[in-house]
Amino acid sequence: MNDRITATLVRRMAKRPNMLLETYPNEFYPVDNSSCAASIAVYSKAFGKYHETVEKWRKNFAMFIDKKTNMLTQAVDEDMASVSEPRGSGSSLAAYFLIYLDTDLSRRLYEGCRNELLDKPLGFGLMNEYPKEFRHLPGDIDSGPLIWGYSISTTGFILATAKAYNDEQLFEAIFATAWIAGAPEFDENKLHWKTGGPLGDAILFAMLTAPESFNPQKEVK
Repeated sequence: MNDRITATLVRRMAKRPNMLLETYPNEFYPVDNSSCAASIAVYSKAFGKYHETVEKWRKNFAMFIDKKTNMLTQAVDEDMASVSEPRGSGSSLAAYFLIYLDTDLSRRLYEGCRNELLDKPLGFGLMNEYPKEFRHLPGDIDSGPLIWGYSISTTGFILATAKAYNDEQLFEAIFATAWIAGAPEFDENKLHWKTGGPLGDAILFAMLTAPESFNPQKEVK
């Protein structure tokens, strides 16, 4: 099944401008495509196939990173023009996926989020959804409900790359927030997050078990 899915993704990417697949008709989300590309990259590492696809995708993807903020454009149209501001929910999740494909791109998005979005009220880490100039904009299904501009999604997703790039201070601050907000519960040596439900459990499991960076010598200072 993995062989068939990967071959289908590769074939469809090859037919699209800049290798972006539609999430919905005529709607393209770079963050969604980063999950597809990361899956192909893991397959490529395991089986030695599709290396050229991964390299081409890597080069094309950089065009969707905003040069001012080093964050990811949330959505583009069929002409690959941006139709959304750079946002934390897409940038932080793509930074996680790209750990498996390109740590330079992943780190760039991570550092963009950290520099543009991070606040530490009373020592608890919170991530805004938008850079400062766009803080007036509302949240949506991607960000979750915004609380004074802070995004539940972005705050949770950033745990993975804080762990991957050995940023202990940020990881501890964000994890403290997750611990309070998530209402953890231990059941027969299993940890569940009560407020997030099954989806919150799955997300935090993925973020907290993210691999360390493939370039561990490049620690965040």
